[in-house]
Amino acid sequence: MPIHLINIDRPNGYISDETVLNVITSMESDVNWWHWMSGCWIVKTDFNANEIFERLKPVLSKTDWVLVIEINNDYQGYLPEHAWKWLRSAFTKEALENNGT
Repeated sequence: MPIHLINIDRPNGYISDETVLNVITSMESDVNWWHWMSGCWIVKTDFNANEIFERLKPVLSKTDWVLVIEINNDYQGYLPEHAWKWLRSAFTKEALENNGT
């Protein structure tokens, strides 16, 4: 199942995290998601980048900047251990039982 990074820059703050999360969780019943950084979600779903963007488009304002891109398991940075655990799990065949918040 592909994994996508969704990054939304909301200069006017019109779209809430809850609104974005509602769109993400409405995509399919077994969607797994990660959200530890402001404006950034990582989503494991069968939807492609265009389909994800089309789902988000109705809740975006004309001042929002959005990037939806498929990612792979080549990643690095500073995150808490539970974030790394989620990422490692997301790139395995095992289904995750809990979503990241």
